[in-house]
Amino acid sequence: MTFFRIAHMTAVTLAIVGCSGGGDSANESASATQAAPPPTNRVDIPQAVRKNLGITFAKVEKRRIGQTVRVPGSFELLPKARQEYRATLPGRVEFLVEQYQSVEAGTPLYRMQSPGWHEVQRELSEALYAIEAARSDIAVSEATLNETESRIKLQEDRIATLAQAEVRRAELEVDLAEMSASLPRLRTELDAKRSTLAAVQDRFDHGLNRAAAILGMTREGLAEYVPHNGHSGPRWQIIDWIDVRASQPGIVESIALTPGGWAETASLVLTTANPQLVRFRGLGLQADLARLRSGAPATIIPPNAGGGNGSTLEPITAELTIGLEADPAERTVALLATPKTLADWTRPGVSAFLEIETAGTGTEEMVIPRSAIVQDGLAHIVFRRDPANPDKVIRMEADLGLSDGRWSVINSGVRVGDEVVLNGVYELKLATSSTAQKGGHFHADGTFHAEGQ
Repeated sequence: MTFFRIAHMTAVTLAIVGCSGGGDSANESASATQAAPPPTNRVDIPQAVRKNLGITFAKVEKRRIGQTVRVPGSFELLPKARQEYRATLPGRVEFLVEQYQSVEAGTPLYRMQSPGWHEVQRELSEALYAIEAARSDIAVSEATLNETESRIKLQEDRIATLAQAEVRRAELEVDLAEMSASLPRLRTELDAKRSTLAAVQDRFDHGLNRAAAILGMTREGLAEYVPHNGHSGPRWQIIDWIDVRASQPGIVESIALTPGGWAETASLVLTTANPQLVRFRGLGLQADLARLRSGAPATIIPPNAGGGNGSTLEPITAELTIGLEADPAERTVALLATPKTLADWTRPGVSAFLEIETAGTGTEEMVIPRSAIVQDGLAHIVFRRDPANPDKVIRMEADLGLSDGRWSVINSGVRVGDEVVLNGVYELKLATSSTAQKGGHFHADGTFHAEGQ
């Protein structure tokens, strides 16, 4: 422990005191010197001073420092998280949602009125009428063929009866020959009309498939008969507006048109993104590849997690995947991690750190955040909160061990659960350094005043 001279302690003690306006007499100076406290390494930090200087604390904890590789990175959306909605036909668009609005699967996003859709309806109607006409033609041809076959049968019976009576009618035999000769033609015409029906049926089916793709519905749903204006008809006949619904839950990310704007075929109208489908992407060193493996346990650490500054951000467990991307010039490799659970801060673009547990054995050691350590001359200094008095901190030289860049091992002087100053450590260092201004005090607003001010 380092003890300070009396004059030095007067400069660094953070007491809430008022400035004296009449302390320039020799007797008062002598009395103040005689009343000065003995040297100590404790610094007063009342609540008002902590608040004005922004002093926060971090707890001493146990971690395996030597078993982790730590890389920076940020969250990004998975490829399947973003959904684009493009115009299937040209038309005027009316939006039913706002940007950044949350939507569920099936939520109406926008509706479109398109002349192209009415053309599709017309083609379907024409195909439907052609089907009915082809069926009528087939019915007529089938009746004609059946009638002809019946007449042939009657004529054959009649000729046979006359032949038994040894009577021959030449005109009957001519009619029979003509009717028999017409059968191949009638059968061919019937086959042609059946082919015509199959063709128009295929045209209708293709049109119905196209309509289903345009509307995002099923063929069965479009072909279903529904009541409309006192009569019923197929659903595709009564649809006037094309309603587009969300195919998956998410948030409306962008709207590409103004309300009432015109969209061309295949132009982007709206995009949604599912913030639940995220992963972490970081850049690791290729030199660490020998210590890394896909599937290794990892932890995603927010930049201010565990800092004792009142943050509620907590680390998230994840699983490591070594990416395909590597940079030969920078000697880096992509490291991906899929979080096992999500939190409010796991959003695309939010920066964080990835700590990967590497192979090998190691023991947990007492650690403190690296940012809680400051250098004063040749010494590394930390300020430990006095366990007996939370309004005081104890300046001490840090007995440090290994560090991973975020955490440093501290070998002595503290116990697990003790608190060290995190934010505000530089102000305390400046105030308690051997180069600090002599003879002064801190006010509650955090400003330093020399004696006599």
